[in-house]
Amino acid sequence: MLSHLTAKSFEHLKRNGSYRNILSILIISLTVIMLFFYLITGSTSPFWDEGEYSWIKSGVEYIKSDIIRSGYEGRILIGTTTYSKAPVNYPIYLSDLNASTISILKPASKYSSELADIDLEKINTLKPHYLIPSEEKYEYHFKESIKREIFKDYKIIFHSETYPHGYYVLKRKNMLNHQINSEGSPTSGKDGEISQDLFDESVPNVMKVGKIYTVLVQVKNTGDSRTNFYVNVYSSDPYVIYVDKGGWCSIVLNRDSTRMLKFKIIPLRKYAGDLSITVDLYARFEDGTCGKVDSYSDYVGIIK
Repeated sequence: MLSHLTAKSFEHLKRNGSYRNILSILIISLTVIMLFFYLITGSTSPFWDEGEYSWIKSGVEYIKSDIIRSGYEGRILIGTTTYSKAPVNYPIYLSDLNASTISILKPASKYSSELADIDLEKINTLKPHYLIPSEEKYEYHFKESIKREIFKDYKIIFHSETYPHGYYVLKRKNMLNHQINSEGSPTSGKDGEISQDLFDESVPNVMKVGKIYTVLVQVKNTGDSRTNFYVNVYSSDPYVIYVDKGGWCSIVLNRDSTRMLKFKIIPLRKYAGDLSITVDLYARFEDGTCGKVDSYSDYVGIIK
């Protein structure tokens, strides 16, 4: 229709022997055509395929609706089968969900033919409230032995079979409000501690976008025996400050010994206000259970 209108306009100009406004007519016609296609694009874009990570956005939306229905309060931890946090953190940021994420995958043993395995140790230590594996990763990594361990504490509450990016949502059993609020508190009778002074000194108050900073975490074994410790460093807004390699590591310390750990953090965009960088310290006790033994936060004031 638009091309027909343009052709008729040129025929009219030719009959009248006037070409002075040809350029104006051409520009107006092209502008109308562009606006027409922008309108079509804008009205149909919500129905397009959002790419290989579209399932994550859908999974985050499902978790948010489940939290609202259940009336949970406090921060939620979500475990995913993506190697990078970015594809998950962005939908969380857009949905204004009070949540942080971890990858539940770890590099496979060098003697294994696999590239990655499910990190049961991380899951049992950090106890994420939800797990979102893609359908492909679930079928590949959740072998029967893995399922037996995970289903002791989790149950499948949703399965999306949307082609080609299906996914599962697993929820921690008996997840009540008081559990969410209390799980973040360190246990009494510490077996290990974080040097708050060193952590404070390493977290700058002012940062520049794109510059790499190093956060220092010194851990001391204050218990009576050799102990396995787990350290998790994260930002209150991971879309603003990125912690390299997930901010997670495990160490073994003898009694009264210390270890200095370094974590790289990168500001991704400008920000003004208190933005926390937190380090949580977990210990594995003699009975095989894990618990948080120390936690500390420092704040970034400005990112410019």
